[in-house]
This record gives sequence, C-alpha cells and structure tokens, in this order.
Amino acid sequence: MKFAILKPTRVMGMLLALFAVLAVVYGLPATSKTASTQFVRHMVSVKFKETTTPEQVQQVLSAFKDMKTGIPEIYAMEFGPDVSVEHKNKGFTHGFLLTFANEKDRDNYLVHPVHKNFLAFAKPLLDDIFVIDILTTAPNKK
Repeated sequence: MKFAILKPTRVMGMLLALFAVLAVVYGLPATSKTASTQFVRHMVSVKFKETTTPEQVQQVLSAFKDMKTGIPEIYAMEFGPDVSVEHKNKGFTHGFLLTFANEKDRDNYLVHPVHKNFLAFAKPLLDDIFVIDILTTAPNKK
C-alpha cells in the first residue's frame, strides 16, 4: 500500500481552505483571523424619560433591531429590559449590546447614517444614556 507524502505548503493550503469553509459554516466574521481574535462589545444602557410611553419604548426597540439589516458592520446584537434582582440599575431600564468584529467596524457603525437616524429618533425620548466598550474574545452571535 502506498501513502502519498504531502509537501508542507500543500498541507498549509488545505488547512487554510478547511478554515475558510468552517468560517462560513459557523458564521465567523470575514475579518476573523484566529479563534483568539478580539471582538468589540458596545454596551449601552438607557433611561427613558418619564413622559415616554410604552408604545414609544417599543418603537425605539424596534428601530434598534432594524439597524442590524442596515449596518453590515454589526456582527451581533442583543437587547432588552433590565431584569436584575440587585436593584442597582440607577433608573436605567433597558440594555443594548452590540458586537463588532473589530474597532474599525465599531467606528464605522458610530458614524453610519442608519445609526445617526436611530439616535435622532431615540434621543428625544431618553433621560440618560451610558455607553461602554470592551474587548473580548468570546462573541455571542445571535
């Protein structure tokens, strides 16, 4: 029985092709180089004005969700009302979590016209907003 001996360059090419297929199948971002790539998590907490109606809150949530289709740089998004039992929310009632493949994608999102339109719509309904970004190696794609 004969065994084929593959050259190292051939093996590397095959491994790169396999990684590309796995990246497509498992939804890794195109900019991902390895499993240890750092992602940017953009965390936003909002406090709605007392005069904001429940219908307006739902409109803000819906408009936020719609940004995913208009801004390709958004890798993943999650959002919802505060459900903490610690009662340390300081009046902030809703949280939004966006994941970006890198800082450039986050920066492009911040100036994207769809994001600017969302802010123009939502800001008048908000009493306060708190934003923090962190780097992480464990994205949660939804």
